[in-house]
Formats: sequence, structure tokens, C-alpha cells
Amino acid sequence: MPLSRLPKEILFLIFDKLDRPAILSLVRTSRHFHDVAVTNYYRSLSPSSLPLKNLLLLARTFAESPHLAMLVRHLDLSEWVAREEDRAAAAQVYDDNIALQLFDPVRMQLSIGVNNQWLNALRARNRDAWISVLLPKMLNLQTLYLDYSHSPVWTQLVFKRAGCGFRPFDTLPRFRFLSDVRLSANKAWGNWGVSLSCGIPFFKLPNVQRIAATKVVSWEMNPASTWHYAFPTPQHTSTVKEISIDRIDSCDELERWTNACQGLKTFHFGAWDDTSSANQTFDPVSLRAMLYASEPTLEDLTVTFNSLDSELPDHPDHQVPALNAWMRSLKRFRMLKHLHMRFPNLIDVSGRNNQDITDPDLLHTLANDLPESLETLVITDNYPEHFESLLRELTRLLQSKSKFPSLSRISLCMLARGLPDDNLPADLVRRSLVPLTALGQSVGVEVLSTVHTEP
Repeated sequence: MPLSRLPKEILFLIFDKLDRPAILSLVRTSRHFHDVAVTNYYRSLSPSSLPLKNLLLLARTFAESPHLAMLVRHLDLSEWVAREEDRAAAAQVYDDNIALQLFDPVRMQLSIGVNNQWLNALRARNRDAWISVLLPKMLNLQTLYLDYSHSPVWTQLVFKRAGCGFRPFDTLPRFRFLSDVRLSANKAWGNWGVSLSCGIPFFKLPNVQRIAATKVVSWEMNPASTWHYAFPTPQHTSTVKEISIDRIDSCDELERWTNACQGLKTFHFGAWDDTSSANQTFDPVSLRAMLYASEPTLEDLTVTFNSLDSELPDHPDHQVPALNAWMRSLKRFRMLKHLHMRFPNLIDVSGRNNQDITDPDLLHTLANDLPESLETLVITDNYPEHFESLLRELTRLLQSKSKFPSLSRISLCMLARGLPDDNLPADLVRRSLVPLTALGQSVGVEVLSTVHTEP
């Protein structure tokens, strides 16, 4: 088959593997290859990595050739505000309001043509303004990665001036095809993160399916920016089916996200590569409240109990019942197929205090609490203090396999630190899991286990 007759998707993969000279040689041979190369170049953009000069050229290109902006499917702005040389100091970040107001005439001129004088006069602090020019031309955008290292002012100013219909909220937004939104927070900004209010506008878009955030904060970094409170959070009307959050400072008001969804199917909480307890409180009481509306539809749940909410009393008599009460609520998730629970920091591993919330009864009703629809159960980073009760409950679970007709896999990742005084040795943990694996095979359930020691 001639190369020119290959599907565009295959040609895109080929162009991705070629260096620039090879691409130039290929596009000179055929108009078809030229069109494919242009489409491949513009379908995924990361202007955050572009110097200002190239960004101006990109804006000029889109102003002169709007059809090229229509080719963009994926836009990565995840490192946008991380470029310190292109932004004002942190104390002056809100001055972007003035910059964008001054930029409105430029936006109007670009809608009817290019004004070279304005283009050449722009400065680095107007990078946000350039995005307000580029966004409304990317009408076929499907994936958007954003960095929020400051308040909802950025959301309001940039997207309002991009004509997304945020005032009023119910007007038809431009991003009709946007389905995947990922919000990140620049690590250099310390405890700052994505405020809950920054994410709410995306729940109003007509076809967003997935919203992911690296770190969510419940407080506002600029108390004066109260524009979002003038509009109610959508209730059970959003098309979002998946919410993924790596870190969160508090569960307060997270229901504004979960309750906005009319059929949430996936909820993931917990970064795989971060088990520090700082700024990652997640209490079971709030978890039950935020997922209450999603109980009839949720199919995939990942939750990390990395540290308990400070409002819960420190004594184990209060904390353990709170966790057990949440586990007993699992039966209400009638469509739940995949459950992943992580318990990395429920005890003080350094021994600095005596507030050890591990308890032999922490998992004592696990076999009775799981929904019958469950297909996969994953328990990760479980300290050996839970091991005996966990082993007992999983044995009971496999012995009552008839109650869980869809169960096909159990995966365990145990952490055995190997301290002889108060921890089970890793080899003993491995030997203890052998009968469980054999029992799983006899009832048609694959049991996977990994035992590792803490460095």
C-alpha cells in the first residue's frame, strides 16, 4: 500500500517519529503529506514552552488563518505560570486584571485582522492576555491542561475574555467538544493549589467527561475574588463522569464538585507517589457525604486515608469507628466494580506519640461490607498491624464467593518494615499469603500479592 493511502492516525504516528529535516523532505513530495504534517503539528500544542516571540507568531498565525486554530485538539498550559521570567512577582499577580483590560482592544482587532503595532508592543506580562486571544479560536479543543497557582481571578479574566459565556453562566460556552480537563498547581508555590471554585466553571461545559487536579484547596487565595459565588453550582446536571484528585487540604465543600455530576462513575483520591501526610487530610465522615449522591452510579473508587481530618478526635475510640462506619456504607454502592483502598499513614511510624489508631477491629467487617457487584479489590500500603484481621476477612470473603459472583481479582501490596519488635517480618507475611492465594484459585479468584520493606 502506498504511504499516501495510510490512515491519518497512522501517518500521525509516523510523523511523530521523524525529525524535522525528514518531515520537510516528505512534505515537499506531496500536498497530501503537507496537509497531514500541518494537521499533526497543530493538533497538540504546548505554548507554555514557547518563548514570547514564538507565541506572538502563533497568535498571528491563528488570527490570519482561523482554520489552523480549529485543528487544535490538545492544549497543554500546565507550566504556564511556572515561568517566573514571564510573570510579575507573586504580590503583583492580580495586576493581570489591568493588563487584560488594556488588551481587550487588541482582541477586537485580531477578530477582524492583524495589527502589527499592537503585536510588536506586547510584553511578557501579557502572556495571559495572549491565551485569551488564542482560546476562543480553538473551537475543537478536546483536552486542556491548566496550571492554577493563584486565585480564581485567572479563571475569570482569561476565560471571560475568551468569550466562554461565564457571565451569565448559563450562556452557551464555546468549548463544545472539550472532554478532558487537568488542573495542576505549580509546586514552587508551596501550599497553593487549585481552589474548588476554579474547577466549577468546567462542570458547566456541555461535554466534559473527566476533571483531574493535582492538589485542591478549599480556601480562596484572593478573598476579594468572590465572582464565582454569584452563580450556583450545578446540581446533578454536569456530564462529568470521572473526578481524580491527588491531594486535598480539606474535604470542605468538595460536594460542590461531586454533587454537580448527574452520573459520576469514577472517583479517585490519592497520589501514587506521595505518602506524606502534610495537607492531605481525608476523613471518612466527609467522604460519605460527598459521595452520597453518587452511590447509585459509582463504578470505580480509589481512596487514600493518608491522614484523618483534624476535627476528628485523636483517640482511636473515635477514629476507628469512623473508618468502620464508612466501610459499612460500601454496600450502598450497588454498581461498584473496582475498589482501591490505601492506608499508608494511619499510624505514627516514627513512634513520636502514642496515638496509634490501628486496631484489630479496623477491618473486622470487610467481608460483609463489600457490594455484590465488586469485580476487583485492591488494598495498598497496609501496615502489618492490620495484617491478621485483613487475612482473616479476605479468607472469609473467598469462602463466601457465591455472594460476590463478579469478583475476579484481589490485589494486595503489603508494607513490612522488618522491625522485629513490633512488625511482622516480610518473609512471614509472604508465607502467610500462600494459603490465601491457593484458596482464591480454588474459587476462581486471582490473588496477587506484593510485600516490600520500607527503605
